[in-house]
Amino acid sequence: MNLTRRGFLRSAVGASAVAVAGCADPRAVLILNEVNDTQLADRVAEEVEGTDDEEVVRRAVENRSYTTEGDESGLEPPVEAGSVLYEGAYYDLSVEARTVSEDRLYVLRVENVGSSSVDGEMAYDELPEADRRALMEVFGDENATDEGFEGGTEFPYGEGEYGASVLIDGATVVHEGLRYEVDAERRRGIERQEFTYTADEVAEDAEGFGAWARDEYSFTLDGLSDEERAIVDDALDGGYYEGSASEGFESLVRRFREHEAVTKDEWGGEWVVEYEGTTYRAEMSYTPNVVEDGG
Repeated sequence: MNLTRRGFLRSAVGASAVAVAGCADPRAVLILNEVNDTQLADRVAEEVEGTDDEEVVRRAVENRSYTTEGDESGLEPPVEAGSVLYEGAYYDLSVEARTVSEDRLYVLRVENVGSSSVDGEMAYDELPEADRRALMEVFGDENATDEGFEGGTEFPYGEGEYGASVLIDGATVVHEGLRYEVDAERRRGIERQEFTYTADEVAEDAEGFGAWARDEYSFTLDGLSDEERAIVDDALDGGYYEGSASEGFESLVRRFREHEAVTKDEWGGEWVVEYEGTTYRAEMSYTPNVVEDGG
């Protein structure tokens, strides 16, 4: 549910591969574990109470929707959409993004040029607020007071900030009696996002949520080739781990990615599959080139 979940998935699959197969770097992994509805609920829904995600979920549940800014970058949602467990009930958390400003990212290069006065210098306290914030990290460096010190930082100026900036055109700034030359280089534009969350209750208990998740995510795995079936058999018997993706594995990746995943990215994902009348939680790991080649 949170932004580290996919990284956790890759780590978990990789750790299992090392433990089971003794393979230091498996590139093709498929694990199938049989699950009932309660077990499926435990794996699909993330409990958010006591986590950094709780505040967003609480507000979305209590107010029917909740709008907030992005993460520290301003570009990504602070909480990933997905299924959550909150105060004993299960919710489908969704998020919609809206561009609220066209920011500009600048690189500021700063050099300590000593204590002598310079024509056109400006006191740090007289700078626009955005410029002051941009320099805080540099001036916090323990070596910033050394003459000849050179530092730098990236700073996103908001739509209403870059027009008023003094630093963007270059400046000499006086901070605690020392002069710093600042040069700026524009890197790129940034569309800063605002995110609106809604939380729809889908079940009051684990069994009910597991049934909902099965209906929402599961697909039937059938019509397999001999190679695909052999891979699936290994996945059922402790897991399939190989150092590279075979044609059969790539074919399975394509099959899986055609269906809605519990979570997925270019490195792998989790799915719910029905195979020969039984429900399984599938964990798959692969390299991005498999996806780029059509997986």
